[in-house]
Amino acid sequence: MWHIWTMIGLAFAVSLDSFSAGITYGLRKIRIPFGSILIIAGCSGLSIFLTMAIGDQIGLWLSPQMEKWIGATILILLGCWTLYQYMTRLKEDREEIDNGQEGVLVAAQVIDPKVWIWELPKWGLVIQILKKPTTADMDHSGSINATEAILLGIALSLDSLGAGLGVALLGYSPFIVAGLITLMCGIFLRCGMWIGFRFQYNRFSDLVSYLPGIILIVLGLFRIW
Repeated sequence: MWHIWTMIGLAFAVSLDSFSAGITYGLRKIRIPFGSILIIAGCSGLSIFLTMAIGDQIGLWLSPQMEKWIGATILILLGCWTLYQYMTRLKEDREEIDNGQEGVLVAAQVIDPKVWIWELPKWGLVIQILKKPTTADMDHSGSINATEAILLGIALSLDSLGAGLGVALLGYSPFIVAGLITLMCGIFLRCGMWIGFRFQYNRFSDLVSYLPGIILIVLGLFRIW
């Protein structure tokens, strides 16, 4: 039973970035068609599956106890890093607002997905999409097409890579975890966009940004105990 709740918790934590991205697009009146949602969710599921497959191969060289400790440690460290990133970005956003540098769509800034700073030209567009989700709408059509959905899907799936490796070492099925993440990512993205289109700002969105890190830390601690 605990295995089931752990997989659901991991899928929930990893998929919450899609919820934040959906709210951001909704606030800026950018639509994500159903087909594009499927592509984005599929990218998240595929990335976690491939990472877990690699983790399974690594696990063949480790003892069960070592697998457990390494997997749990990865989840805890990833959770701490997620919280640190969010709090750092939130502080920077508030400083910009206080200085009068940013005065438009404050809500969208606060709930943008986490930023990965990688100086790799090949991934420059992906990093920019993650930093400013609206740049995924490259043709400025107000809608995310299939090509743009692939780029956004890659960006949103980056956070799941470390979690996939950690949970694989804990012995969970890549097929089940990938399926859950694909399902939740699509649902959260759609729900977030619906909320963004109908509400200007909701304090609840701030709390959601803390949840992924907290959930990953709790899952890791329980596995160690």
